[in-house]
Amino acid sequence: MVGICYKLYSLTANVAPRQRAVAQAHTEMLLQLERHAHLNIELYLNRLWAGSPLRMGIGNYYYDVMHFLVPLLVLGWLSSRPASEQRPFLLALAGASILALSVFWMWPAAPPRLLPGSHFVDTVARVPTLGSGGSHGMAAAENPYAAVPSLHVTWALWSAVCVARLSQSRRFTALAALHVAATTLIIVLTGNHLLIDAAAGGLALAGGFVLAAAVSACARLLRSVSQHYGGVVAAAPDESGVDCHP
Repeated sequence: MVGICYKLYSLTANVAPRQRAVAQAHTEMLLQLERHAHLNIELYLNRLWAGSPLRMGIGNYYYDVMHFLVPLLVLGWLSSRPASEQRPFLLALAGASILALSVFWMWPAAPPRLLPGSHFVDTVARVPTLGSGGSHGMAAAENPYAAVPSLHVTWALWSAVCVARLSQSRRFTALAALHVAATTLIIVLTGNHLLIDAAAGGLALAGGFVLAAAVSACARLLRSVSQHYGGVVAAAPDESGVDCHP
């Protein structure tokens, strides 16, 4: 599931360079909204974090590695659960990811670290890590203008909800919740996202669960209709008026 979502994510990179100005304008607009709401703390946190190459490296590795590692571990654990428990969470993950990818395509937004003249420190360019080569530390297969919603937060929240709903372990539930908090903090510290991007990531997951519920409801309706009409056909008499199923 994560692999499929990443493949779809990579496809959006084909149009990203042509939308640089639009993506930057969208992020500037979001920054203005945060300033009006007095929530624009990202620049202060980013520059504070960027004071140490070690901190930048830790943040970059967490951003790159944990984004995939945690959902993969949760998916592996989820596969050991009954299919009836797996289905709603897999559908929600797919739905949330598709919603996010749709926004990336239709409403591109640049990471604050890629805004010219914004004074954000590009920690990815300063301390290159996994897959961060190229201009501004971007890999060729990466879509740099996919900041809204934050898919990092979406997947971290999805992992936490899975563990909280299906696990009996308070320790794992607490670790999953800590991962959500750490991910939200890291995406801001590294200059990859604004707080509003993180909030949008949560909304994407909520939308994913709504889509999952809708798909499940449609599937139940179709099964009910199929069973009903299947029973009617099976019970129908033949043309002679004699019931074929005594």
